[in-house]
Amino acid sequence: MTSQENKYFSLGYSSMLRMHNEALQRGWPAPSERKIVREIFLLEHSAVHANRDEHALPMLSQQVYPTEWYQGRAAALRKILLELRSGVN
Repeated sequence: MTSQENKYFSLGYSSMLRMHNEALQRGWPAPSERKIVREIFLLEHSAVHANRDEHALPMLSQQVYPTEWYQGRAAALRKILLELRSGVN
């Protein structure tokens, strides 16, 4: 992984963990395991198709992120899911 790819992975990973920690601080309930797994699936799907969709017409207010960004977010959700299953949060 190049430094640029690693940068995008880290950005996606840290942003997902930051949102999760903010939700916990606000006292919001954690999403169900099913919702987390579904989101992981959607992020991995987006990672596979991120580069393919660059030639498509852009959607309003939709930003296409690099593959590594989606992979980082999925990795963070896997960590959150493991913590929920082990009872850490």
